Amino acid sequence: PTPIVNEAGIPMGGFGTDQDGQYIEIKFPTFGQAQVQQMLQQMHVQQQQQQLTRAFAAATIGANPAPEAAKLATPLSAAPSVPDEKAVPDLAGAQNISIYDAESFAEAHMEDIVFDRKAFFWKIDNWDKLERRATSDVFKCGGFIWRVLLRPFGSSHKGVLSLFLECLGTSDSTEDWRCTCRFVLAIANPHDPTHNTHGSAYHCFHRSNPNWGFTRFMKLADLRTAPAPGVRPYIEDGACTIGAYLHVVKDASS
Repeated sequence: PTPIVNEAGIPMGGFGTDQDGQYIEIKFPTFGQAQVQQMLQQMHVQQQQQQLTRAFAAATIGANPAPEAAKLATPLSAAPSVPDEKAVPDLAGAQNISIYDAESFAEAHMEDIVFDRKAFFWKIDNWDKLERRATSDVFKCGGFIWRVLLRPFGSSHKGVLSLFLECLGTSDSTEDWRCTCRFVLAIANPHDPTHNTHGSAYHCFHRSNPNWGFTRFMKLADLRTAPAPGVRPYIEDGACTIGAYLHVVKDASS
């Protein structure tokens, strides 16, 4: 069949060979809406030509034409046969999302790999009374048990706040386990949650490496200091709120 070309006369697809002489199908990535419409128009014209050819042949056969006349029933310029209309893929419906509509395009062409989601909030009212290693209540997400691990006076670095997400496995973790999670940890003013700072990470948690996060989340001096006039500090009257947002990713083995 005649190859389909774009408005510049450049073929949009075809067949050829690679550098090793292997027979391959060649597809071009730039396949926009104008090219799709052109394909559909060509298919439509071919279908109309085919229908006219069949109707003309049927009318001629009904009149018992002579053998020579029957040969003329099909025009010399008749288009090659194409699949019935039901077999033609709905290319317009599959390609009519702009590549600049990032969210819709990704949703249409990428599998959602998130298995479970969770938002957890830890309200702290007595920051000055925290131990050097403090943990939140536990919560569940994706079949695993989690908690936030806080070192309010830093871990390996002095003068900074350390903040981690910790996975405790499952309720029956008698064997080795692992869980891949994308997460965000944030600290916000208890009265104005729009004033916050955060860090995001992606990690595969397992028994020998159960926590991941930020050893230098922020300077301790910045926790109680207002960054600008009229803006509240992150810790006010000894209180703040820590938020944890989890996206547990599907297990690739399943």
